[in-house]
Formats: sequence, C-alpha cells, structure tokens
Amino acid sequence: MKTWRKRICLRVSLQKLEPYKLIYLTTGNISTDDLIGIFERNFDLILAEIQFGNVVEVSQTSIITID
Repeated sequence: MKTWRKRICLRVSLQKLEPYKLIYLTTGNISTDDLIGIFERNFDLILAEIQFGNVVEVSQTSIITID
C-alpha cells in the first residue's frame, strides 16, 4: 500500500475512532527478527503508551503517542 494511502486510512480511522487502539508501524522494510527485537526491547513502553493514547507510532528509532 502506498504511503499516502496509509496516511488517509489512518486519518479516517482517527476520525471514527476505529479501531479503538492502534499501534502504527513506520519501521520501513526490516527483517522479522529486527521487528521482534524492537517490540521485545520496548514492550513495557509500548503498553504504557497505548494505555493513555489511542494511537502509538513505532519506528526504528522512536515510539510516539499520536493521540
């Protein structure tokens, strides 16, 4: 899916508040092992952030609460 389509889908989802909680991945093209590593290293932080916000963006270098 093209990047602009993903952003449109995200905006529509945010406007409707569907899904209720969303972890938005912007890691680019990485291996499955690298993706699992990101989640293993940051699991507690991701859980804490998703409790307080509706959308959390996870990239290779940062974790951001969007809402």
